[in-house]
Amino acid sequence: MIKSKIFLLVISFTLTINAQVDTLWTFAYNGTAGSLDGARSLLLDNFGNLYVAGNTASNGMDVILIKYSSNGDSLWSYIFSSGNFADDYFLSIVQGDSDFIYLACCAITIQRAFYVIKLSPDGNLIWTTQIPDMIGESNNKPSKRLKVDNNGNVYFTGTKSFNFLTVKLNSLGDTLWTKSYGNPGYTYDDPSALTIDNDQNVYVTGKQMINGSYDFCTIKYNTNGELQWANNYDGPAHSTDYSYAITTDQTGNVYVCGSSNLDGSSNTDYCIIKYNSIGDTLWVRKYDGSENLSDEAFLIYLDNKYHLYIGGNIYNGNPNSGGSGTDFCVLQYSLSGDLEKSFVYNGAGNDEDYLNDFTFDNSGNIFLTGESFTNNNTYRDICIAKFDSTSNLQWQTTYSGCSGIDRGNAVVVNDLDEIFVAGEANYDFFIIKYKESATSVETNTVEPTSYFCLSQNYPNPFNPSTKIRYSIPSNVKGEMSIVTLKVFDILGNEIATLVNEEKSAGTYEVTFNPESSIKHPASGIYFYQLRAGEFVQTKKMLMIK
Repeated sequence: MIKSKIFLLVISFTLTINAQVDTLWTFAYNGTAGSLDGARSLLLDNFGNLYVAGNTASNGMDVILIKYSSNGDSLWSYIFSSGNFADDYFLSIVQGDSDFIYLACCAITIQRAFYVIKLSPDGNLIWTTQIPDMIGESNNKPSKRLKVDNNGNVYFTGTKSFNFLTVKLNSLGDTLWTKSYGNPGYTYDDPSALTIDNDQNVYVTGKQMINGSYDFCTIKYNTNGELQWANNYDGPAHSTDYSYAITTDQTGNVYVCGSSNLDGSSNTDYCIIKYNSIGDTLWVRKYDGSENLSDEAFLIYLDNKYHLYIGGNIYNGNPNSGGSGTDFCVLQYSLSGDLEKSFVYNGAGNDEDYLNDFTFDNSGNIFLTGESFTNNNTYRDICIAKFDSTSNLQWQTTYSGCSGIDRGNAVVVNDLDEIFVAGEANYDFFIIKYKESATSVETNTVEPTSYFCLSQNYPNPFNPSTKIRYSIPSNVKGEMSIVTLKVFDILGNEIATLVNEEKSAGTYEVTFNPESSIKHPASGIYFYQLRAGEFVQTKKMLMIK
């Protein structure tokens, strides 16, 4: 466990996008291993500071939390490692009493464990609690499995011995109770989310396996850990039903959402269920996208105007056949289960767009973030889109690193209408701050040009050709602007020169086809090298014939 100052790679600039939305600053953090770093979640405190949490690669995967001022200054950082070169994965972050910060993470080792960490607002470690053999699987979905009540008690859930395990700690990190739940006949139970109500009742939702398929499972404990009720939902196909998210209203009703299979095929639909305070099912709603294909809900939010929002992704058909691929989709329901509005976003690439988070400002506008194909359907970029409360798109913008996949994982908006997005860019832990400046719809892509970058080729392995992307920064002069990009065989023999000229700042892409340089190219490893003055970077690629 390490608390330290971190020197970040700073890409700080102001960019106006047709008087639409300004990029005020960006921050990238590259861990000691130089790869596989990513921000997964963020929250704002009462002073406008930003807490950003995720993972960083070192000797194994570690959990990292960085606190920033609203101006992008790094105030402190905290890194958690369970030791022994274990992979530790971030799960959840919440803020509790007196602005204390709580983290939940999971160690994947021979001796797996679940950890809850309490930090002061200054980044000092207060305590760490470990639950051996307990894990938390997020299914690559946003994980909301940690809560803190007004008395500083901490609640969290995970899997142990193939059952739901729910734990309550006091403010000192001592265990008050631990409860295991497994329904007879079900062979594997995996909770996805936890919430509490104003009376400190605890609600957990997830999935349970029976006869090779999964059902929704939602349970309620009182504040003393006594089971109040449990409810399973098996869809009409008796197949794949996953519950991912949960919330409650002021009268004790419970709402869960996930995906459900209707016909026994591989396709699923949004599934939303409302229970009353004693566990009776009040209604079930399904939502199928326009093409009757795979749709999945995993985000839920209840506002103070009694609107229920369900977020996820819908598949609107093959883009090569006139469809739009996977699209962001947030639905607005009344508490009676009536569908009121839909907020659907299809990116400029008309292909795969994946929602990861959404939030609201004080005026009821909704902000969606995730990843979107925008560059010839080859690379995924960080994407953010704003809709007004009547579901009209106001603006959209993307940020492209020079790696193949960049994504926005979390978004928040402060009282000044400043927008913060955290995620991954160029395999770095990445944060962007935006500020709006106009109202008409506009689409733009922001290309970083503050550092050299050589991307991994795509596809890899390849046959017969592959694409290589690279970026040239704006602050190079003289010999540094003379760029070469060459390909070598495994013996170090040069076989192709793809670029050998002066290049201005920007991001470029070239295609390499070995048959253009070699009469009979062989399968195997090749190397490509970008060189500009003293900058040199080399990567390898694999051709399979």
